[in-house]
Amino acid sequence: MPFKIKQLDEQELFHAYYQEILLVKSRNENRTHEISYDFGDCKICADKSTGIHYGISTCEPCKGFFKRSLIRHLEYKCSQSQNCSILPRKTKKCKFCRWQKCLKEGMSVEKIRMGRIPNSIKKHKVNYSIQTLTEVNKNKILDIYEFIPFTFYRERLLNKSDENQVLVLSLLKDKTYQLFKECNKEFDAFETRALKIIQLGYVPIEYERSKENIDFLRQKFFSFLQSHALVVANFINKLPGFDRLDKRDFNVMMRENFFSMLGYRSFKLFLEGDCFTMLDENIQLDNKVASLVLGDEIQRKVLEFSLKIASFKLTDAEIALSAAFVLTTFSKNLLNKDLVRELNEYYGRALYYVLNLNKRNKDFLENYIRELCRLPQINKVFADVDCS
Repeated sequence: MPFKIKQLDEQELFHAYYQEILLVKSRNENRTHEISYDFGDCKICADKSTGIHYGISTCEPCKGFFKRSLIRHLEYKCSQSQNCSILPRKTKKCKFCRWQKCLKEGMSVEKIRMGRIPNSIKKHKVNYSIQTLTEVNKNKILDIYEFIPFTFYRERLLNKSDENQVLVLSLLKDKTYQLFKECNKEFDAFETRALKIIQLGYVPIEYERSKENIDFLRQKFFSFLQSHALVVANFINKLPGFDRLDKRDFNVMMRENFFSMLGYRSFKLFLEGDCFTMLDENIQLDNKVASLVLGDEIQRKVLEFSLKIASFKLTDAEIALSAAFVLTTFSKNLLNKDLVRELNEYYGRALYYVLNLNKRNKDFLENYIRELCRLPQINKVFADVDCS
């Protein structure tokens, strides 16, 4: 049966909305729910952290210190025993020990930055109200996501009302999840197959390492990637807000995240230390086939990374929003950078909202982001493979 996005009338919409509010409030019985961004304490000085900067949770001063030290190539000296305590508001006492603490904790220019919450988001007021939804004709059944264009997400997210933020993040979550499930039906079938054959006693098929076999399997892999490209293009085109991308930026986003998207489609297929993705109805891209197609070293790196991501046991909604977030995080050399930055803000907040609902803790968040930092490297490794 084909997967369809459910159409909702006004009454169903408000019912879903209030159910979401009740769910959130039940998790926080003694206080009103807020979309909190608690990154804990700064790993360097133990002050209040404002985000994940250069790979770890830090405050703004320590983030700035690390950046200045890199840009100016500063060399520091310690007047004591190179074991000074780094404390809030006393960080200037020994820059050498502060710098060493930054390196020890893992700060790096190669790491992703999930920054602070901008003041413009905290303070900005808009005139839009949830009452806008009452303008829907009660006698007309609408596709909720045609009724609510992407500008809805933007205006509701900037509104200070916690309930409006919950609504928009919930809608964005549901839409992204449904689109991802629709585009990933084939891989869901692979998962069902994998669980069945594992239960029956899985034994991988052996392929002789001959040129004929390698050429054959590489051609199958290339055809598989062509099919994957069509699915990803369809997914990106339908994501709220992504329809505003011009053709050039769309192609850049596809190219620089092509294998990341393959990863998010297939992470659930890494089971029992092997891969159960199917190149066609008969050929499984297991570890041995992947070694023939990609080479032993690349296969090892991809397997290690994929098993690590799979170990987070992400929900379908977390996977879907992660895919959308990654598309806007690692795409470089774009023409409309403001648009991509805007999309990154919304999908990042929606992802954090879902992680928060699922009670993912600070350590989970830091570890997950640390693995996401490796995606550009994995993409490059894959892109260098010759499938001809």
